[in-house]
Amino acid sequence: MYQFDHQPQYPVDLIAQRDEKLKISSSVIKSWNVRFVDADTDGSDSYEPPVDEPGMTAAEPEAELTPEQEEAIRNANEIFARLEAEKAADEAVKQAEIEAAFAAQNEANYNAATNSYSGAYGTGPISEDTAAQAASILAEKKDAFTDMLSELQNS
Repeated sequence: MYQFDHQPQYPVDLIAQRDEKLKISSSVIKSWNVRFVDADTDGSDSYEPPVDEPGMTAAEPEAELTPEQEEAIRNANEIFARLEAEKAADEAVKQAEIEAAFAAQNEANYNAATNSYSGAYGTGPISEDTAAQAASILAEKKDAFTDMLSELQNS
């Protein structure tokens, strides 16, 4: 049996055909009408590399620089390199300060009794609301414990 190119090699049910027609009919942009083209091009397939400077095209060679311009560029590059080195040194100093502060904080938070870095947790004053809440929780636990103990003694 011969099959034509436009026919699928597997049977397509009528429900799938109906769903595809509904999808296409409700679509605002039809898939067969879409052609992806950049807004700044005329649609041709030719490629032109991007231009770095506004006055130059990709085909033009760079103009020769005068000795004064070359000296100015060399000075600017030296200044830039010096500023980058200063920036790296400043970042190293900041990182060292951060690490020293972190080490001091860890040393202050070390609790020798528990052999851990628990810090000052539980050593400060407690507000009245927190104390009342803790007391009510402990009272509930105590009541439940006494009830369970009395049941055990009665049985």
